[in-house]
Amino acid sequence: MTILFITGCGKGIGREMIDNWLKSDEKNKVVGIYRSIIEKENELEKYADRLCLVQGDASETQLLEKCFSSSKKIFNDLPQKYLVNAGVRCRSNIEDIKNDTLENLWNTNYFGLRKLLILLVDQSIIKKNISLVYVSSIVANVGFINLDDYGATKAAAESLLRSIAVKYPNSRFNSVAPGFTKTSYANNFMKNLPDLYDWTLSRIPTKRWAESKEICSAINFLLSNHSSYITGQRLVVDGGWLASS
Repeated sequence: MTILFITGCGKGIGREMIDNWLKSDEKNKVVGIYRSIIEKENELEKYADRLCLVQGDASETQLLEKCFSSSKKIFNDLPQKYLVNAGVRCRSNIEDIKNDTLENLWNTNYFGLRKLLILLVDQSIIKKNISLVYVSSIVANVGFINLDDYGATKAAAESLLRSIAVKYPNSRFNSVAPGFTKTSYANNFMKNLPDLYDWTLSRIPTKRWAESKEICSAINFLLSNHSSYITGQRLVVDGGWLASS
């Protein structure tokens, strides 16, 4: 049995990972945090005895502690694998972004990861050969107009993970950096920003956006023993965007 802890598991990549993880082994379990809704919630009923999902803000330490306690109570163990997927985007001129929006951006994209890492240290979990993957973005390493602060949060989180990987070599800490992916925002993007959508296709060598399951494949690799000698790294899954920059 392997327990996977997921933040941001209600939609997109996080939701895809629930199915992916539970289908891969009938003994696998998932402990997860979702903020508002769970897409295709009825399809999870068949996994009820292998799921523990909690609603709330993944950047709150008390909620993280609750998830760990629930994992011990329900599954008699703590997670061995961690996926930090909770994240928010902010498309705005840097001079126009409001303080509360900026605070939410940093709390979700950076401090959620930081608080989880602190909890893993405080409970000595970080020394137990765990594997953690953070869902970053190609925006962390390439400039995008009006994604200034979003890119900064992702770059900061990647930097934090590199330092943690050096400090705690018994476990592994990596990030996956997706390019444009068909997650919950994709339909809105295609409908309301058609010119920008067409531009993204013209910039991607593969001429398409990624499917969520393709990002999950990269995450699974970094979580698994197949990547046992990889830590402190970022795996870019972008259809060749950065290679053609």
